[in-house]
Amino acid sequence: RKASRGDLKAQSMKRAQTAIDAQKFSDAVQVLEAAAIDCGEDAEIAELHDYARQHERKAQLGKTAADAVRDAQPLIASGKLEEAVALLQPVAEETKDPAVEQLLRQTAGNLAELFRRVEAVVSRAQTLSQTNVEQALQLLSSQPAEIQNHSRVIELRANLDSAQASKAAAAQNPEVKQPKEQAMQTAPAVQPAAVVLRPAKAKSGF
Repeated sequence: RKASRGDLKAQSMKRAQTAIDAQKFSDAVQVLEAAAIDCGEDAEIAELHDYARQHERKAQLGKTAADAVRDAQPLIASGKLEEAVALLQPVAEETKDPAVEQLLRQTAGNLAELFRRVEAVVSRAQTLSQTNVEQALQLLSSQPAEIQNHSRVIELRANLDSAQASKAAAAQNPEVKQPKEQAMQTAPAVQPAAVVLRPAKAKSGF
């Protein structure tokens, strides 16, 4: 029985090492877990098992980070910065991957700048609308797509269109009273998304 266990251990260690050399760490872990059951407690099996588990985890984190960067790129390209930040934030915390952390910082910075620009455009359009609704609409229409597609700007445009339609109806029918105040003057202020970049924890060595 002792000789049989020794042969089984040797075979398992060889198979596990072959899997590790091929970067198939999950396969190596399975082989070594089976060997631990069949051969009992063994220092060499336990040591190689820990090594395979550590590298398996490292490989999993690497794939998670790569997938996050891949999935965030089209969101960023289409101007969906809030969605990109929401995707990258938890992955950066989990993996501590430099590429993910860098992309998160860049995207969060761009998102903050977008909110600043949206607030400036909305404020200017509201001022113009007090004297000339058409100019305010032209200002909104001249903005880049990422600003025009922002919910704050879409809401203001709808209010301006409504005010312009009411003015046109009143001009055709003098009996219809024009609203004393434009609805867009009461639009709420932009609320930037909460982006908290937590400091990265020290990476564990492998």
